[in-house]
Amino acid sequence: MSDQNPNDVSTPEVASVPPPNHNLALPIYSGHPLRYVYQLSTTPYPALLQGSMLLMAPYLSPQLPIQMVASNSTLAQRAGTAKNNGWFSPKVQDSMGPFARTKRVQNVGLSGRSALLFGLVSLAGSWMIFDDDLESGSGFTAAWSGLYLLLNGKASIKWLQYGKMWPLLVSGVALGNTAMYGRRFLTGGFD
Repeated sequence: MSDQNPNDVSTPEVASVPPPNHNLALPIYSGHPLRYVYQLSTTPYPALLQGSMLLMAPYLSPQLPIQMVASNSTLAQRAGTAKNNGWFSPKVQDSMGPFARTKRVQNVGLSGRSALLFGLVSLAGSWMIFDDDLESGSGFTAAWSGLYLLLNGKASIKWLQYGKMWPLLVSGVALGNTAMYGRRFLTGGFD
């Protein structure tokens, strides 16, 4: 007979769940830069870089209020009273003459709300990858980085004329994150 008492009511043994790996080691450079960048998408570092750049944006590159100017011909075009003279529109003929009027003030640069939202979301994607959920983290980061590019990518190029380089750098990192995490998510390259 066995040593077990039939009246013994103990909890059965449950298989233990291994703790997350939290692999923070950078991949080994194999000689091919694109392959290395693809291997880098298994780490949370690119998403962490984007999140920290976005959270620093209001301090390193604050918004500038710019007074925009519109000429009389541009205002007439908006009102619908301008005449079109064939090849030359009134905007080209009259450019910015002495009767230029001011338009509303426009802010140039990343807004604080946009930087905070996309920065925190990028850090959340970085945390997902750090917590060994590479599939969800890479898809989440790729989607939000792509959304950031849709909303701020074209404007970051325009902001160069006002001396705003930081938003363009952030857009470059977002483009890289969209490409490498998106490729990892769409091709199913999970270990």
